[in-house]
Amino acid sequence: MKEGFDGYLVKPISGELLENELRRLLPNELVTVTTGGGEIVEESTLWIKDHQSKAEVVITTESVADIPQELAEKYHIKVIPHLVSTEAGIFRDDMEIDTTGLLSYMEDENKYVETMAPDVAYHEAFFAKQLEHANNVVHISISSNMENSGYHIAAEAGKSFDNVFVIDSGHLSSGQGLLAIEAARLAEEGYGAAEIVEKVLAARRRVHTSFEVDTLNYLARAGQIGRRTADVVNALMIHPVLAMKKGELSLGGFYFGSREDSWRKYISSSLNTINKIDTRILFVTYVGLNNKEKEVIAEEIGKKMSFEKIYFHQASSVIAVNCGPGTFGLLFMTEE
Repeated sequence: MKEGFDGYLVKPISGELLENELRRLLPNELVTVTTGGGEIVEESTLWIKDHQSKAEVVITTESVADIPQELAEKYHIKVIPHLVSTEAGIFRDDMEIDTTGLLSYMEDENKYVETMAPDVAYHEAFFAKQLEHANNVVHISISSNMENSGYHIAAEAGKSFDNVFVIDSGHLSSGQGLLAIEAARLAEEGYGAAEIVEKVLAARRRVHTSFEVDTLNYLARAGQIGRRTADVVNALMIHPVLAMKKGELSLGGFYFGSREDSWRKYISSSLNTINKIDTRILFVTYVGLNNKEKEVIAEEIGKKMSFEKIYFHQASSVIAVNCGPGTFGLLFMTEE
């Protein structure tokens, strides 16, 4: 319509739909109607009106993107839950299981727990539901290099549609969430699906995703790092920092000293970047911290930099399985 066309058809297309559309557009004197023509025109215009009422693009992501509910609602981001499998069954992340209960369950190291993405059929149904209300879906997935990543499954499901675009965020947790929010902002500004994909792919390098963890035991248990690495770090009483680099989670540094001393060093180092930080949003995504500990972190952040909005957000159950209690990360974007 923007290019000046008088009409269009949305797949799947049938001969009947094409005939109805031609009937609507051709001058009456050129058409001989052998059946009731009024009903045909009415049916044709009804589906066109319904199609035009849809959003041009909807942004979707996964529960592991750790987006606070208020932001998901503000930016109309739809979320597909990942799954947590335990001895008691399989549960949908943040819907049928919560982080606190899962951590209690995992205190027994012999208890079985595994995380996974929903299967192709579930993704297809999720995308189809979004397309009832939008012409295109841009889906922001967790890094394809992560263990049990949902990217490959989402990409396979996307092949069933011409208008579903799946992006490998190259990040996880709220780093992935920042890209989903960026995509939603672009959609609000009127960018089309292809333009959003291009801009989000370019924005991946501006996202900083890192966490300081209390112990590497949970990551080793989840298969994200080697057991030997975890044992060495634990033996030396090191506070490790994990960072996303080129789509992979790797050791980004470590600190000695007390817990709070290591937090201060981590915050200072993280906010001392070469590129200027985008101060609109900072996510402090954590697992199992109490209010006093969060206050200490907030105070230390305030000494280094002022942000328009800081979101302290408890990580999803799937992220908690990998990180364990005592973890927190600073997740933000830098400017161009």
